[in-house]
Amino acid sequence: MITHTDLMRVTYGAHIAEADFEVNDLILESTTVEESMSKDLRTVETGVDLKEAARIMRKYKVGCVPVVDGGSLRGLITTTDILSAYIGTDA
Repeated sequence: MITHTDLMRVTYGAHIAEADFEVNDLILESTTVEESMSKDLRTVETGVDLKEAARIMRKYKVGCVPVVDGGSLRGLITTTDILSAYIGTDA
């Protein structure tokens, strides 16, 4: 999984000034997804309740968790998904 944090680590981790967009572009163009992606993923099974998914996100300080069913990726659960379920659709 490649996240916003992964991209920030690649571009700004090299201590490049934020305004140096050309250098950032070169870094992004010369770095593969595999080199930058998060590899130690926490996952949840499709039957896990939202509260447990939220606990995992908080514990590992991540904004989303891959959802798997028997080892196959089914989707992602995000903090926005959990907040939407908590608040409801009419908020």
